[in-house]
Amino acid sequence: MFPAHRTAPLQHPHTCCTPVGALLAHDEDTSCADDCCTSLDRPHATLSIVASASAPTACTLVGTDHDERVSDWHHLLAGVAQTKVPGGVNITLPMTALEQTATLATAEQACCGFYTFHLDLHGTTFTLTIIAPPQAHPMLEDLLPTQQTAPS
Repeated sequence: MFPAHRTAPLQHPHTCCTPVGALLAHDEDTSCADDCCTSLDRPHATLSIVASASAPTACTLVGTDHDERVSDWHHLLAGVAQTKVPGGVNITLPMTALEQTATLATAEQACCGFYTFHLDLHGTTFTLTIIAPPQAHPMLEDLLPTQQTAPS
């Protein structure tokens, strides 16, 4: 059903997605613990779009849908340095790319629920961290433009 380079052995039958809109919708006046919400004015605020531990390691996009999604990621990340981290990659982007990044990360969760995305806000920039299980690293590499990868 899926090309071999876009699949890995299925280990779990369920996926889970935390919509980024729910993460961004917290009212600044809402009182909550640091682990339940993030305010954009906090230093190093983190928004997470978390993969389920039970998500299958397979992409459900096919044909041109897959090609368009990869193209969207390549366009967003073109010319941006990437730093490898254990299990994935860190990418620092300008705050103007936050909405597009969050939209792509949320869409990616719908077809590839095994990814974990973190958005760490730093004033005028943010760091996108994408983590994938070891068997999904080839799929992660497909999302990333290869010309700007920096060693960790």
